[in-house]
Amino acid sequence: MDLPSIVFLGASLLFVSAPALRLVYLKPWHIAALATGTLAVFGQLETERVLYVAQRLSPALVSIAALMVLSAVVSQSGLLQRSFLLLIRNPRPSAVSVFNLTFVMTCVVSALLSNDLAILMLTPSIVVYARTHFPDNRPVLIALVFAVFTATGVAPLPTSNPMNLIFVWQFDIPLQDYVAAMGPVSLLIWLISWCTVRLIFHKSLQSHASQESERTPLSLFEKQLAVLVVCQAAAYMAGSRIGIPIWVVCIVFACMALALSRKHLPIRSLVATVDKESILFLGFIHLFTAGLGNSQVSNILEQLYGSGSLMVTALVSALGSAMINNHPMAALSLSALDQLDASHQQALAALIGGDIGPRLLVTGSLAGVLWMSSLQANNVKVSHYEFFRVGLATALPPIVAGTLLLGWL
Repeated sequence: MDLPSIVFLGASLLFVSAPALRLVYLKPWHIAALATGTLAVFGQLETERVLYVAQRLSPALVSIAALMVLSAVVSQSGLLQRSFLLLIRNPRPSAVSVFNLTFVMTCVVSALLSNDLAILMLTPSIVVYARTHFPDNRPVLIALVFAVFTATGVAPLPTSNPMNLIFVWQFDIPLQDYVAAMGPVSLLIWLISWCTVRLIFHKSLQSHASQESERTPLSLFEKQLAVLVVCQAAAYMAGSRIGIPIWVVCIVFACMALALSRKHLPIRSLVATVDKESILFLGFIHLFTAGLGNSQVSNILEQLYGSGSLMVTALVSALGSAMINNHPMAALSLSALDQLDASHQQALAALIGGDIGPRLLVTGSLAGVLWMSSLQANNVKVSHYEFFRVGLATALPPIVAGTLLLGWL
């Protein structure tokens, strides 16, 4: 086996095993940097290729950083928590209505901001709400946190998932084409996911809240912030029609959010919340792909993707993402599809698999790791078997249905 393939498999193994072994000092970006550096030292990275990838990647990373700033403002403002309580009309709602609202709200937040940020912001809030209003009721608590996780992963906008945004930049997929395809696909995946997870937990949701919620109206600042978030999504589409790239829109709205919050929140702490480690990880893992062009693992994937079948592409991407984490798998898919000069439609099929496949295993995505870590920090125990059982039911049907719809569009 050639060196790039060995390094790739070794790095993938570390990605998956580090969280399970609780190697807290071994960060994902450390592994990605080590893998990239190893290929560079042994002459497996061409300078021109690295510079090309870096140039193509930088707008996506800038966009992600700007989205993190906006998300920090939303998180620290308390907008989501107050909105959630205001949307619950019944003083003592049923668990079913809370479950439905949790799922829908997570869909909206993950679509407008990003999947990982939705997990970080909503999971602890839902745990607190469940323990307060459904005390000593683990079935309801577990159903609600799975509603959060299952509602993420779908990306109707490229900014909804960093991996999707990078694919869009690398393959020059026009924003209108992406939304025209992935918008309907995302709606279908959400619908199937909701039906499935609702059916799994239907016996757990036969209760009502034992305590009334304290509802506080939104402040003017929070209302302005909510409008700003919605306007940003609209600005993506409007900007694309007149040639304004996504990264410019993201920067403008991040600056507007900071300006809006200057009298309400500490600006320095908001800027400091930008997850530099995630940005470094994304940068290094996709620079690493520059050295995988002619590797054996890339060649194997090229053979699997070579048929051009959207279903094969989605299922292979899903299985690979679950086994070795969706970011390394995305990097490998990016390399293989680039070598094949694949169509935009096939690239989107790979994204469907990469977005939903990680539902099978906790370590399949950063969102899964963040979700499980958030639960553990709040003393909520979910076994890996329980995760796999729910994940299997909520992964395969949406992938198949979403890919069929993609092929039809």
